[in-house]
Amino acid sequence: MRILQVGKYYPPYKGGIENNTRHCSEELSKDHEVIVLVFNTNSQTVEEEVNGIKVIRVGSMGNLFSQELTFKMIKYIKGLKPDIIHFHAPNPVGMVSILIGAPKSAKIVVTHHTDIVRQKFLKKIVLPLYKILLKRTARIISYTDKYPAHSDELVGFEDKFSTVPNGTSEKPFMDELLIAKVAADFRDKYTKGAPTVAFLGRQVAYKGIDLIIKAIARTTDVHALIGGHGPELKNNKQLAHDLGIADRVHFVGEINDFNKGGFLHASDIFLLPCTNRTESYGQVLVEAQLCKLPTIVSDVGSGVSEVTQHNETGLVIPPNNVDALHTAIVKLINDPELRTRMGDAGYIRAKTNYVETVTGPLLRKLFNDLA
Repeated sequence: MRILQVGKYYPPYKGGIENNTRHCSEELSKDHEVIVLVFNTNSQTVEEEVNGIKVIRVGSMGNLFSQELTFKMIKYIKGLKPDIIHFHAPNPVGMVSILIGAPKSAKIVVTHHTDIVRQKFLKKIVLPLYKILLKRTARIISYTDKYPAHSDELVGFEDKFSTVPNGTSEKPFMDELLIAKVAADFRDKYTKGAPTVAFLGRQVAYKGIDLIIKAIARTTDVHALIGGHGPELKNNKQLAHDLGIADRVHFVGEINDFNKGGFLHASDIFLLPCTNRTESYGQVLVEAQLCKLPTIVSDVGSGVSEVTQHNETGLVIPPNNVDALHTAIVKLINDPELRTRMGDAGYIRAKTNYVETVTGPLLRKLFNDLA
């Protein structure tokens, strides 16, 4: 059976959706022929093999609303004649390409990664077409039970829901000697053994990094390790400077699989105080759980407050609330036994529900049942 993965980008391009597209492709290739169809960021169309998977990156005419523009996907969808199309949403150009080019015999599976939250005008245009696609869809995959239950885009399609978490690789967390060395390096360079919270991800507004900085400013000795780049990096650095805590908020740059485990182990708590449903899952929460860190997240009606179980694996707080974030940080910093209990519970939850060795068989069964 030929499965065509239709997404926006594919590794080495970094991102949660891209990582899930990779995981799905590699897992499903164990049973079926898999081809990946995504965008390139320039005008060239490139066909290549990535870890044994055929990847077609179609050339783009430009970018609008963070969306590559091209008509070339239609030709490939028609010509490849897939038995199943696995579409990763949101992706308006990919969606239209499927509506026009998909063979009538092809079954369609949609992984709904996130709603369109910020681009209200775009959503008004896209949503009616998305509903047409969903009517034809055999299954709609979500990472968690909670996210689709709060989605206005999926109303009326509840009978098609299947939950398959975004599988997390354990490889970055297996070399204990390397992790211990890297963690010690982070402590020596930045925190000097002080109580420490961590954030890791793209520095964009909805991640709530500014809330972390404001909460740290209300403490006297807590440090923050902030990993990752993004458009809000300059503003976040300026905020830490303006609040007089630049010596306690450490922007450590890009974190990769080599130093990720050590970065997380150098901290006591992991924070993801996201401000809206654009943060649909938070795979980094699972990575923090694999390092036995308690997590603090915001309840925005998305999967982050399902991955983090309140008072079990961490704390769930109201969104956009510096007071609540500060209180939660202080509570966990002052209670090492509670941190340990939550960290252990999170580790068990991650290993039981969210690692690739668990999610992979679930995904394969779903597609095999459609064959």
